[in-house]
Amino acid sequence: MADYPLELVDTFMLNEIEGSYLSDKKEPQEILDTLQNKYPNAEIILTLGIEGSIYKKKDIQYFIPPRKVTAVDTTGAGDTFCGYYIASISNNIDIESSLVRATVAASIAVTRAGASTSVPYSSEVDSILYSS
Repeated sequence: MADYPLELVDTFMLNEIEGSYLSDKKEPQEILDTLQNKYPNAEIILTLGIEGSIYKKKDIQYFIPPRKVTAVDTTGAGDTFCGYYIASISNNIDIESSLVRATVAASIAVTRAGASTSVPYSSEVDSILYSS
């Protein structure tokens, strides 16, 4: 990894294992702080599985709690999270709302078996987000 120009990366989307590898830290906040110091212009999204996710860029930090569900298969949950976050940001949804949307999508995905077959339709995510 030392040969890659990671200082050019705008957004890091990492799970705890990947974050630990890049930062040589174990605790989520230490991972975030270390990566922010190494890459001060990047936004960092650290997924924590059943513990939620954390976003950090400079002085902005959001913790997004997990949505409690009974998991059937976690295959594809991270990909679902990343895809929904990127799609949301691309559609001019603010960062915090994009993270919540991604969390809901991933929480639906883990309740189903399979990878691509578990990714929910946008209407399914919307029905949870806007059902109150």
